[in-house]
Amino acid sequence: MKKLIYIVNGRIPTEKANGYQISKMCQEFASAGLAVELWLPTRKNPITDNLFEFYGLPKNFTCRYLDCPDFIVYKKYLGKFCFWLQALVFLITLAGQKIDRQTIIFSRQPEIVWLFASRGYQTIYEAHKWPQSKAGWHHRLVRRAAKILVLTQKLKELFVQAGFSEEKLAIMPDAVDLEVFNLNLTKEQARIKLALSQNKTILLYTGSLTTMGQDKGLNDILKSLALLKQNNDSLLFVAVGGSDKEIKRYDQLAQELKVEGLVDWQPRTKPAQVAVWQKAADVLLMPFPFSEHYAYYMSPLKMFEYMASGRPIVASNLPSIREALNETNAVLVKPDDPVDLAAGINKLLNSQEIGEKLVQQALKDVDNYTWAKRAAKIVNFIK
Repeated sequence: MKKLIYIVNGRIPTEKANGYQISKMCQEFASAGLAVELWLPTRKNPITDNLFEFYGLPKNFTCRYLDCPDFIVYKKYLGKFCFWLQALVFLITLAGQKIDRQTIIFSRQPEIVWLFASRGYQTIYEAHKWPQSKAGWHHRLVRRAAKILVLTQKLKELFVQAGFSEEKLAIMPDAVDLEVFNLNLTKEQARIKLALSQNKTILLYTGSLTTMGQDKGLNDILKSLALLKQNNDSLLFVAVGGSDKEIKRYDQLAQELKVEGLVDWQPRTKPAQVAVWQKAADVLLMPFPFSEHYAYYMSPLKMFEYMASGRPIVASNLPSIREALNETNAVLVKPDDPVDLAAGINKLLNSQEIGEKLVQQALKDVDNYTWAKRAAKIVNFIK
């Protein structure tokens, strides 16, 4: 059995989506027939569950923590230098490990790819962004990777323009676990489970409220509520997944817009519970603002989870979003435009028929975006 080691310089389990994506891919690689190990540095973690418990995954792969000093806890004193120090020490720790030459090394971090590719290992790089600065260093670090996986068409184009061989590149968008998110649960049943009113019109957003400090559309959602409430007294916006800091930030904006009574902030929760929240919704919202990252590089997990939920979607009309969503399976609205967002929401609230057509197409389309199929495509590509 071929062995694959997925190496991550990060804290897992984590509240962020990347921890789930990484762990889920390890599970699916193992299901596809590889002997999989996930290597992580020892890090202080407020989450006490192990990753299998936290993400609800079967223990079909091994999780190995490498003894490594945790410099991130000193961020208050070291600032950004703590991340550089953490990366350097983890790299030195990795350099001292004995690994069979036939092992596949998989990572999302350029320096780890460089370390093993330069030593002759078959190394796979999964790119989730494009370097905003020091692109030359990034390219040198990942140039020797055997294969490079990218999330979007634009990322592939940028690598080709930078001189990377098209043959070593493959577009692999994120995916969904249909067993978790395509629940056999009615809206009414989901609301009973969550103690939600059956009489409310629920607009739902799931996931972190910001990424790398960037707003993910909550500003526009709250502004659209101020418009929507004029003609709908049953409206309720529920946001599931924000941190305390994020919730405080957006709750203040809600108060300024005088819509705080229409908002229900829910903390982060496990994927299985997120699926129940999505089933309880009338409309799912994903109005990312326009930025280089959102428009060209991201492949949001929530997009595929929304598609699998059986609920209609309103999303920003961005190139990255259009790689999975279009006018046949979602309502697409202008980014950074609360008025158009409100109009898109009203379009669904005013026509159950339109929403149902979009839902049925989304359910068909999402079948192409499962974690199992993603893993199988990657395994075939790296062979």
